[in-house]
Amino acid sequence: MKKRFSIIVLLLIVLVPCNIKAATGSIKITCNKEKVNAGDSVTCTIKGNTDSEIIGVSASLNLSDNLVFTSFTKNNSWDEGSVENNKLDVYSENYLNNDFDIGTMIITAKSNISNTNETITLKDITFQNDKSNNAEENTFKVSDSSSKIRIPSKDNLLKSLTISNISFSFNENNTNYQLETKETSVTIKATAKDSNATVTGDIGTKNLKYGGNNFSIQVTSESGDIKIYSLNIVRPDSRSKENYLTGFEFNNYDLKFDKDKTDYDITLENNVNKLGICNKEDNTLCINLDRIKVSDKSTYSIKFNDKDIDKNSNVENINIGNNTLQIIVKAENDGERIYTFNINRMDEESKPSDSKNNNDITNKDKTNDDITNNSKTGDALIIGISLILILSISVTIVLYRKKIVKDK
Repeated sequence: MKKRFSIIVLLLIVLVPCNIKAATGSIKITCNKEKVNAGDSVTCTIKGNTDSEIIGVSASLNLSDNLVFTSFTKNNSWDEGSVENNKLDVYSENYLNNDFDIGTMIITAKSNISNTNETITLKDITFQNDKSNNAEENTFKVSDSSSKIRIPSKDNLLKSLTISNISFSFNENNTNYQLETKETSVTIKATAKDSNATVTGDIGTKNLKYGGNNFSIQVTSESGDIKIYSLNIVRPDSRSKENYLTGFEFNNYDLKFDKDKTDYDITLENNVNKLGICNKEDNTLCINLDRIKVSDKSTYSIKFNDKDIDKNSNVENINIGNNTLQIIVKAENDGERIYTFNINRMDEESKPSDSKNNNDITNKDKTNDDITNNSKTGDALIIGISLILILSISVTIVLYRKKIVKDK
């Protein structure tokens, strides 16, 4: 009978499954930065999870060679907690389960390192789920947890630098280049030595003006360090610099013009009230367009009282008082020389000047027809002299005849 009972109990144990589930859990390390520069620190949070009730956690802290443990702060849910000799231990008088916080660690990257991948690992993790001293019966192990940290490269050098149609020796440590070309444009290409670095700035096709052209190329390393390569490309200017007004005159005004003299003063009577490009007109100061000459390969333009004057334009009014006529001569290389004629038109009550003004500009005439001065006094003088000559000749003839008669 006893034998049968034992067999039945054994069958029940084998055939009827026992719903006994082993405790499980996990730990996760999350750091606030995936990249940390040499000498800087990163803060890592340690969290846990379990389907059991636990009162303690222990683990071994394993850091790669270029990382150093700085500090550990336990979460307030634990009564005790520390990291000593790379061993993490936390303990609570009360049971914890489900999701829970263990604490935070500060890890520092060593100085003078770059371009490395580092790892923070918790190994041999054990959860304690009973307050008894029997560690084997009241603890269970969970899988290791790790987090990766990148210490970025500081390399901010160029591997190559090329400029179309310009041959030069490139050195990654030389950041300044003085170059010369006759080309009107160049194409600049640059490649970083480190694939994690970025190259920005004056890359691509660039137009060149005459003279110096400054360009810069910026290389930013993965760590954020910046190096700038500077280029000064000179395009020689072989264009003519000549910008002289070599000939100029008014049709009805005497002007002692000198190409080296750029400033003139002119005084006009009140009745001369217009300026134009013309041959000869009443009351008009006429510019002789045919006599305007400039240096070879240069051009010129005309302004009167800040208004552009077309070479075929109508006459412009001359204001009483100050007026400004400018001839702007532009050389082939765009350099300008400006000749200025300060024109003062007198009002009706002003008397004309006698003969010359201060800058060797004289009136030929002072009438409305040709702006000349023809006085009545001059006419009377000529008539008087003519009468005297006629009278003298007549007297001479009479005396000569008398002498002939007497001699006979």
